[in-house]
Amino acid sequence: MFVKLRQTLLFIILDMFLDQESRLLFIADTGNNRVAVMDVESGVQGRNLVRTEGPGTTHFEMKNAVFVTFIDGNDFGMVAPSGIHIVDGVLFVSDNVTSEIIAFNTRGEEIDRLSTGLPSGSLMGIYARSLEDLWLVSALENRVYRIRPR
Repeated sequence: MFVKLRQTLLFIILDMFLDQESRLLFIADTGNNRVAVMDVESGVQGRNLVRTEGPGTTHFEMKNAVFVTFIDGNDFGMVAPSGIHIVDGVLFVSDNVTSEIIAFNTRGEEIDRLSTGLPSGSLMGIYARSLEDLWLVSALENRVYRIRPR
């Protein structure tokens, strides 16, 4: 179950993650300091967009889709959510300004937080292979970091 907070327009999107089971698209909406959610089964497919990412990909706009704020960054001290990934029911969000990774449950409640020690403005995308195997991208250093328990 996901909580609906409010509807607003997207501003700057840095990352997205499609949860195949729930068919919800989680969006790191950096410009609005939030994680938004769109029900990909709602709405109507609109015009095709020119952008392509590779063979077999299509891009099109969605009209009248159910789209809500799932996590308001102001409620959790986030400034610029930049990366997002879900694994084993845990939503990981990286913040570009604070260089923190925040873990949330499926109700949008914070369950853990990690300060990476990276400089502000460096932390971008995040990928989670499991709850104990996270990968981060540092834009300032042009590096990929792996975080695992000791």
